[in-house]
Amino acid sequence: MSNIARIRLEEASFIELMSVNPVSKKQRLTELLVDWILICLYLITLFLVMLVINYVAFGKALPDHGELYSQLIATFTTTIPVSIIFAWLDFRWQGSLGKHFAGLRLVFKRPTFGKSLLRNFLKFLPWQLGHVSVIRFMYGKTDFLTIILYLLSIGLLVTYLVMGLGRQDKRHLPDFLASSQVVQVEALEDKAP
Repeated sequence: MSNIARIRLEEASFIELMSVNPVSKKQRLTELLVDWILICLYLITLFLVMLVINYVAFGKALPDHGELYSQLIATFTTTIPVSIIFAWLDFRWQGSLGKHFAGLRLVFKRPTFGKSLLRNFLKFLPWQLGHVSVIRFMYGKTDFLTIILYLLSIGLLVTYLVMGLGRQDKRHLPDFLASSQVVQVEALEDKAP
């Protein structure tokens, strides 16, 4: 990783965020698409591994262990690992593979792994809420809580997309709470010492 790409964040105690960010919608959508494809590849691999493990352990590729088991598997094999991996990538390399592919990087006012972790847990919260609600639906729970979780997952996702694509600074709710911003590589090179 070049010093220009990192803009020496290890030495910086404060990075000024941009009020008008030139990141294009095409760049953000490219980033999202690449990351989505990579996450899908992980999920397909995970599914195939789980089929083999279940078949060896239980004699069935898709045994039904109940709702709690399904919730725990979804949480501990998808949302948590993906959130931690993305947090590490954002902190260590200023962004996911999708960001790098699209010519983008993530900067923090004061970079810490904790802020990166907060940003990514919030970023993937709609996904987790979607998991919880869909699994509850699968087990016949169509109660108020299930519907609220489902609507909240969709609402947060739409809010994040509208904010990230529509605001002048291109920041969404997790960026505000983590004091971060997705920027173009060229913008970092302009600020490099």
